[in-house]
Amino acid sequence: MVKYICVRKYQLGVIDIKVRKLYIFLAVAIIIIGCGYAYLFETYNSGETLFAQDKTTDLEKEDIYVTIEKSKGWAGEDKITVGGQYDGKIFNNSDIDYTEWRVVINGVPKGSYIDSSWDGRYEEKEGQIIVRCDDYNADVLNNTVRPFGMVLYTPFQYKATDIELYMTPKSSMTESPVFWIIQVFTAVTVVSTIIVLIFDYRIKRLRKKSNEYKNIIEQSLKTFANIIDAKDQYTCGHSERVAYYSREIARRMELSDDERERVYYTAFLHDIGKIAIPDAILQKKGKLNDEERNIIQTHPTVGGDILKDFTSVEGICEGARYHHERYDGTGYNEGRKGEEIPLFARIICVADSYDAMASSRCYRPDLDPDYILSELKRCAGTQFDPAIASIMVDMINDGFAPVTKVPESEEDEEK
Repeated sequence: MVKYICVRKYQLGVIDIKVRKLYIFLAVAIIIIGCGYAYLFETYNSGETLFAQDKTTDLEKEDIYVTIEKSKGWAGEDKITVGGQYDGKIFNNSDIDYTEWRVVINGVPKGSYIDSSWDGRYEEKEGQIIVRCDDYNADVLNNTVRPFGMVLYTPFQYKATDIELYMTPKSSMTESPVFWIIQVFTAVTVVSTIIVLIFDYRIKRLRKKSNEYKNIIEQSLKTFANIIDAKDQYTCGHSERVAYYSREIARRMELSDDERERVYYTAFLHDIGKIAIPDAILQKKGKLNDEERNIIQTHPTVGGDILKDFTSVEGICEGARYHHERYDGTGYNEGRKGEEIPLFARIICVADSYDAMASSRCYRPDLDPDYILSELKRCAGTQFDPAIASIMVDMINDGFAPVTKVPESEEDEEK
């Protein structure tokens, strides 16, 4: 079950990343849909739209524009006014059909008047001429030109340049291919959102169940550790503290979350072999003789043998078997050295030795913090992996160790 929890936690972490990416995708999709609908409403539901021609406008680059050209000119009968034929054209090079067009000509000289006109209804105002469509020519379909014109007399030569064109979109947004593309995209997004929400809900349930399993396993390991520590009243809480220190060392070594959890579980049972050691030896207040020392030094091997079939937590057997090996190869029971010693065992070795020095034992009181620091530094490279010993020194200097009460969870540690 422990292995299942570690794997499941890793899988949930990967799934969390994927779910976050899906939420980002959905957010982008919703923004795109919103922009699409905004475009459609702006294009098809905006009512009468102004298309203005400015003197500096490059008309050929516009989809919709209007021109009024003076095609003919002559002198009026009064020899003062100037007559001219003005031919207007509305160009619709867009993909949208328009209707109900209206042209406003600004800047018409005072005293001007219309002699005749065609293809529209004309209204003269002070400085303006307004041309409205007739019923028969109200539509300006896409990619077409709508003509209109008039004969205008002005007091001097005049060229129409300040012109405003108003039209209303004729087509419904449902006739636009963009509308149906957005509809399909919206449907896909809605379905995807529902699927993601259901998926996320199930993941949260799995995470809750995984945390429940994790709590069961952790409580079980703590119970085993308490059984081990109960053999010696002076080591009460020792295994739990070693597990706590080991996990913090792993964190500062930037090991993965899975590795931190595994070294934590491994450290709980690192002394399980002591259940085979007689109480008289474990609780002896005086110095051990050679025979007793040989017996107590068997507990790593016994622990490794006990845990050899415990494959749910990778490395738990090696953590128990090799945590008394020394970095220089003079430890017991196999004389491994350097990186021949598994990483978890090297971490537990430092954490175990520190807690042994910082705790009262049947044969001595707890040691002075300055002395512990000097021992960690002195034994770096001989008894301890120097990198791990340095981290333990930092933990002491940071006030992380010694700990008076081990937090119930990593969340409690952060608090």
